[in-house]
Amino acid sequence: MFLPLALTGAVFALQHVHGVGTAGIAADANGRVEILLELPSDTAFGFERAPRSEEEMEHIQSVTASLTRPEIFGFNSDAGCQFVSAQASSIDPQPLDIAPATDAHETHDHHDGHDEHAHEEHDHDEHVHEHAAPAETTHSDLGLSYVFQCENALRSLDLTGVFNTLPRLETLDVTYLDDRRQTAAELTQTRTRIDLGR
Repeated sequence: MFLPLALTGAVFALQHVHGVGTAGIAADANGRVEILLELPSDTAFGFERAPRSEEEMEHIQSVTASLTRPEIFGFNSDAGCQFVSAQASSIDPQPLDIAPATDAHETHDHHDGHDEHAHEEHDHDEHVHEHAAPAETTHSDLGLSYVFQCENALRSLDLTGVFNTLPRLETLDVTYLDDRRQTAAELTQTRTRIDLGR
C-alpha cells in the first residue's frame, strides 16, 4: 500500500462514532488509486459483539462480501479505472471471524472434569461473568482496502454504493490526496459524491 502515512493516520485515528465512517483515497502519478475505508462494526453489521448465531455469522459475511465489490465506487466515466484488489479486516478487539458467543463461553470454563470444584467456585464464575460483560459493548471497527488502476485522472468519486450497502451509515468523512493536492469532504445519504476537479 502506498497510501501516505499521514493520510492513513488521519483516516484511522478519528474517534469511533456510530453512524460515522472515514475514507482515505490516494492516487499516484502512475494511475494507481488506493482507498481505505473504516467503519464501526455497529454501523456495518448492527452490533459490535461476537455473533450469537449462524444467521449473524452469515450476515457479517454477506455485508463484508458486498463491501468488497468494486461496484460500490463510481469513478468519472473517462477515468478508465480497473479493479485490482479488495481486502477486509477487523480492527481489534473483535475479529471478523470470531466464534459465536456460546463457543467463546465454553473456552473459559476451566472446571471440566471437576464438578465438585465447579460447584464450590460457582460464585467465582459469576464474578468472572460480571467482569466479562463489558466485552459485549467493546468498540470494534471494520477496515477495508481497495486498489484500482486508472488510465486517466480522477475528477469525481461517487459513493452511493457504499451508502446503499450500509443503511446505518449517516456520515462518511472523506480525504483525497494525489501528487498535487489534498481535499476533504463530508458525505451523507443525500450527498454521496466528492468532486476532485482537475
